[in-house]
Amino acid sequence: MPSIPPFAYSALPPGPFITRMIRLLPDKDKSAQIQCKLLNYNLSDLDGEEHLYEALSYVWGTLLEFRPIMLDDRLFHVTENLHAALLRLRNSQVERTLWIDAVSINQKDDDEKSNQIPLMRIIYAQARQVIVWLGEAEEYGYEALNVISYLGKIRNPRPTSAKDYEMCEKLLQRDWFRRIWVLQEVGVARYISITCGSAQINGHFFCKGLRHLMSFPALLAKINPVTFLMKGAVFRPDHASQEGLSIGELVCMYRNHNATIPHDKVYALLGLSADTDRTAFVPNYELAWHEVLKQFASYVFPKCSVETWFGTEIAVIKGKGQVLGYIHSIGDLSKNSQQRFKVLFNRTCRMLGYRDKWKTEWSLQASRQLIQNGDIICLLEGMPEPSILRLHADHYMVVTPVVIPNEQDEDDDDSDSDSDNEDGDDDVVGRGLPTYNFCDILLVWKSLSKLIDVAPNYHEEQFEIERRLNHTRCVMVDVAIEEIKKTNSFDMDLLRSIIYNGRIKDVHTGHRRPQALWQQNKLLYTWDTVLAAAVLDSGSCGYIISSILLQYPGERVPVSEEVARAAAANAGSYGPGIMQNLIDHCGDNHCGDNLPISEDVVKAVVTITGPYVPEVLQKLIEYSGKSLPISKEVMKATTGNIGLYADDILHILLNYYGNSLPVSEDVVKAIAANIGSCGPAIMQELIDRYHINLPVSEEVVKIAAANIGSDGSDVMHVLMDCYGDILPMSEEVVKAAAANIGPCGLETMQMLKEHYGDSLPVSEEVVMMAAANAGHNAFKW
Repeated sequence: MPSIPPFAYSALPPGPFITRMIRLLPDKDKSAQIQCKLLNYNLSDLDGEEHLYEALSYVWGTLLEFRPIMLDDRLFHVTENLHAALLRLRNSQVERTLWIDAVSINQKDDDEKSNQIPLMRIIYAQARQVIVWLGEAEEYGYEALNVISYLGKIRNPRPTSAKDYEMCEKLLQRDWFRRIWVLQEVGVARYISITCGSAQINGHFFCKGLRHLMSFPALLAKINPVTFLMKGAVFRPDHASQEGLSIGELVCMYRNHNATIPHDKVYALLGLSADTDRTAFVPNYELAWHEVLKQFASYVFPKCSVETWFGTEIAVIKGKGQVLGYIHSIGDLSKNSQQRFKVLFNRTCRMLGYRDKWKTEWSLQASRQLIQNGDIICLLEGMPEPSILRLHADHYMVVTPVVIPNEQDEDDDDSDSDSDNEDGDDDVVGRGLPTYNFCDILLVWKSLSKLIDVAPNYHEEQFEIERRLNHTRCVMVDVAIEEIKKTNSFDMDLLRSIIYNGRIKDVHTGHRRPQALWQQNKLLYTWDTVLAAAVLDSGSCGYIISSILLQYPGERVPVSEEVARAAAANAGSYGPGIMQNLIDHCGDNHCGDNLPISEDVVKAVVTITGPYVPEVLQKLIEYSGKSLPISKEVMKATTGNIGLYADDILHILLNYYGNSLPVSEDVVKAIAANIGSCGPAIMQELIDRYHINLPVSEEVVKIAAANIGSDGSDVMHVLMDCYGDILPMSEEVVKAAAANIGPCGLETMQMLKEHYGDSLPVSEEVVMMAAANAGHNAFKW
């Protein structure tokens, strides 16, 4: 049988709106080879005709496995995932007309790609339907889509079960939600159909269903950038695109989405951009990626100089800017995926008149690159609106190039005004910053470390470095001081003694005062005291200040055991983030020291209560591994923890260290005396692990019998249930139960009586002690 020749593309006819469509031919045999025909198609709708084609939105999948199809009676290879989609889309009787990028565009012709990509916005906007293919129905994909469909169609659906949530989470973690091109594809669509295997749901109901998962913010944060674009598709007119977002905002918003080639991190979003001049920045695949990045950054920041380097994804952007304030309070996501936050303005902002124009509460379209407390509001020269930047060691990182301030109404009284911080207050945020004059601002697009590491080829003169670092230090201190003032978390006298004679002055000239803050090495060790206080603070203030101090541009702020112990004792929601900051600080390439994790540090973690403690412990284990100092004292503190999450702490230790944990009689005594609600669960977990090897002595049983906690009898019940008649029982144990004044003392005694009957050693002294018991439940014999 002669071999089938491979398919070869013919050049498209001339014309600005010509593309290729695929006719997917029908077949009643579901296993038959896919047969397709190509046809040239004019997207122009000058005659007002309705377009009847469908457009596919999917993930290419691995480029290592391909399947053959027949295209114009020639052999053509497609990825495994596209092949599966075509099999599902093929009808048994009627052909379907589709637009699919991998087939409709000659992917080997960069000129054609550059011409076709600008048409994709029109292609997906005019399509009768955009079909989203999430893949086959493995890992409960079919069931998950049906759950979301149910949630979207029922007015008052039942609460989401843990199993339903797990299935939905797996579905929403699929690659489609991270692919860059899908954003344009669903962002301009008028009708969207979500498909997983044989399950199918309207895009409108898909978004409605996801609203009922609002109690799972971590899950929704992953897909909000996509669902934001999908919402309201049915209300879009032809050719509509998502309004209001510039190409710079879009690239920042979706910077973590995946692209097969880096150029598409920008080009895939052009069709969604609200920029009016679409000719100023057009796709060109012949350019190297660093050239595209430079072209893009120069377009977004027109008054700045931009440097990029071959083989990197880093852009160093240098310009002039004015720091106007910082973000100090972040609210929850709204139903329309807006991230609300409050801004604290500085003196520069007031003196320029913006404070009278803007409210303090702003909002930003949420993305995976979420804003953080302490992010800087900066007006860059040449930009119509402020930008949000993040202090990063010795420079700034771009969070979003544009944020639209919430302007005051004419008669609006902004109740959140910070007008009490007027010029008479010596600690007004921005006091040490130059006003009016623009300062040198050095930005990095996509930064994780110090400038020398992310851009080793970038060169500055020494005076430029000193001037920039001086300004960065000023901003750091101003944010830290204002946050301290805002929460009254620290002693202002301490801060004044550290700051000496005020902030650094004249930073825009490069002049530095000899006694200025940060400029004497001994001050680093004074700041260590502040750092220890900061990491112990359970609110956002401590997190912001510690983050700022750890980014000190110059000699590294030391992290002492005192600091590590204070961070370990932080039971607040910011505790895990603070500990991760310390680990990153001590683990980066510039630091020779390890994080000093002593026995006392580990004891501080396992002693405190709260839902975030297990996460802090997990971070310490991941950092130290088997070298984490788990002593008998640490185990006693763990088993004696009365918090609601104490059993989770023990579970983590047992999972990682197993039978190597030092479990002594004193450790078991600590469990027996544990009056918390997790005491019984802790005892059960250790028994399940060690069984007869667990040192359960008469003294342990005596302590359990005397446990006055509300779940004390359950501790005794676990011991009796597991050890039965071999449990050490004596008159001393019964005395302890008889004297137990806790709410479960009577129940403990009754259990002993029921189990041991007449063999229970009830002496006259036991009876007298029971009679004298004035606790919650007087004993009745």
